Amino acid sequence: MPFKDPEKRKQWYEDYGRQLKAKDYEENKEYHAEMGKIWRDKNKEKDQLRHKRYREEHKEQISEHRKIKVTCGCGSTYCMVGKSRHDKTQKHVIYIIEKMHDDNKLVQERTNHILAEWGELLRDH
Repeated sequence: MPFKDPEKRKQWYEDYGRQLKAKDYEENKEYHAEMGKIWRDKNKEKDQLRHKRYREEHKEQISEHRKIKVTCGCGSTYCMVGKSRHDKTQKHVIYIIEKMHDDNKLVQERTNHILAEWGELLRDH
């Protein structure tokens, strides 16, 4: 990338750089995964300290976030920390299945309506 002009460099990256980076990542996926694992093992304590410091500095924000109550479309109320658990409940799973079924019906109705309109247009011509 021999461009001294920042605009040309930026344009080159937009045109080619991202593609090359994505291609390199795909071709060397195992290598990148292994290097990430090595880095995490080497920096485990430093990373734990960084996370601990963040939690201490943002204690109030984290506490407030954990207290937020959400009312789901299925009718249940849960705290943010319990979302994963709520998503696995029988009531929520049944709600999701019924919603998907209703959405599929709606899509089918719209498709039938469009096909009927096209059929009329084709008959007229």
